[in-house]
Amino acid sequence: MEVQNLLSSIITNDDVYMPLEDSELLLKSIKEVSGLIKPDHKILDMCCGTGVQGVYASQFSKNITFVDISELAIKTCKQNCKKFKLINPKIVHSDLFDNINSKFDWIIINPPYLPTDDTSKVNGKLNLALDGGVKGRDLIDKFIAVCGEYLNQNGRVLLLDSSLNDTSETLAQFECNGFKYKIINSQNLFFEKLNSILFNK
Repeated sequence: MEVQNLLSSIITNDDVYMPLEDSELLLKSIKEVSGLIKPDHKILDMCCGTGVQGVYASQFSKNITFVDISELAIKTCKQNCKKFKLINPKIVHSDLFDNINSKFDWIIINPPYLPTDDTSKVNGKLNLALDGGVKGRDLIDKFIAVCGEYLNQNGRVLLLDSSLNDTSETLAQFECNGFKYKIINSQNLFFEKLNSILFNK
């Protein structure tokens, strides 16, 4: 499955985050680390949106779980799982790990990271996918604090992060929680720098 082919054929919804440059960078990073993914690994696509990351990862392991807080994202993800013929995907409506009670070998996450105040919120359900709070860190900080509890031994996190929410702070918090990191890919856009980062304990 080629990244560009997937991006051009994924089902989207106006109220669900459409895969853009950040999504593509994360997809390319999944490909780069795919040699570490074993067929029996359990993979969680957190903040899944359309499900594009989990759909791509399904060629390396069939054990995929998708999570999103948006009911519209869950609906769109189900459509994509059907379109791309995923086998028994688990699709969970949840605010981060609230409805999750298992552990994973991989957590792939492209979280909402845009610094957002009351004057810059997007109208409608799409705001859920973009709004990172005033510093862009509201969800990321919550995720970092608990994600280790949902990883199997030698589990890994593959995270898309932006300079807009201070990547150095993301790295520092992961390190404080006992993680090592490696930056897999970076991309400079005109207003931000994107990094896909692999974390493991």
